[in-house]
Amino acid sequence: MATTIPPHTSNSYSVLGLKPGASKAAIKSAYHHLARKWHPDKNPANSDAEKMFLQIQSAYEILTAQSLAHDGGSNSERYTGAEHRQKQYEGHYQRYRQDYHQNRARRTYQVSISLNEMILFALLVWLLIKFIARRSESYKACDSNAHCASPEKHDTKADAAEPSGSLTPRESSLAQLAKTISPSVYELKKEYLLARGRRIVIFFARESSERWNCDTLEQYRRMNLVAKEFQRDPITFCWMDIALADAKTRDFWKDQFEQFCDSIATPPLAISCNHRARKLSRFTGKDSSVEQVRRWVLGLLEGRIPQVASIGNLFE
Repeated sequence: MATTIPPHTSNSYSVLGLKPGASKAAIKSAYHHLARKWHPDKNPANSDAEKMFLQIQSAYEILTAQSLAHDGGSNSERYTGAEHRQKQYEGHYQRYRQDYHQNRARRTYQVSISLNEMILFALLVWLLIKFIARRSESYKACDSNAHCASPEKHDTKADAAEPSGSLTPRESSLAQLAKTISPSVYELKKEYLLARGRRIVIFFARESSERWNCDTLEQYRRMNLVAKEFQRDPITFCWMDIALADAKTRDFWKDQFEQFCDSIATPPLAISCNHRARKLSRFTGKDSSVEQVRRWVLGLLEGRIPQVASIGNLFE
């Protein structure tokens, strides 16, 4: 299929793979099939996917407008160019959202085990293996030392030296608040970044209200509301205290922020990461309200938010 087709009626049928004069039902069916096929989120490695997706939308709008004009008949049901296009766009967007919400529940059930369940299971297995290994070491020490006080004794210094997997080496003062107020938003860890088939949204929470226009408690409440609304979608919501990150992590995010004209001192409200495509998207809402964040996340899932390539290799 050609990747550049002028948006007039005859070529609009060709874009949708139809013959001229196809019925409205055939047009709608072809549109939904091709829109799903060429959706940018399903084709992250194909640079032409977004262009094809927009052409399919444009062809559908043209054929729908032609059908409406044919069925209307009277002058009273026709609009001027700007009014007609606005109403047509609103109707198309509403139908797209309805179809999207109807289909996303079915997509979710294709995953037999959720990411959270996998992480919990892996954690339990790791703890069990670690416990058995320590018990074995303790009993060996008792066999070689008649004065062994207890088989449960182990090296606490070694425990303290073990890495937690978190990208912040010291526990943030925000951690307990996050667990209490926003249990659906997790502290950013590498296993979340490396999970296949999921998009990551990172909230750069702060103790100040400089970027959120609200106190810290309200920040986490808003994050949790958004995360709960999209809990059935292939997206994981995380938070990060950039002030406590190690030098390598801070250098990485410094480079990313500069792409968006931000800085470590004043990070953006949120950033979306697509690990497989190595792409980032910055929060583009007008303010930090729940509605603005919700619209931004919906735009991410529908492929309407622009992305830039990440700098560095934190995702390796």
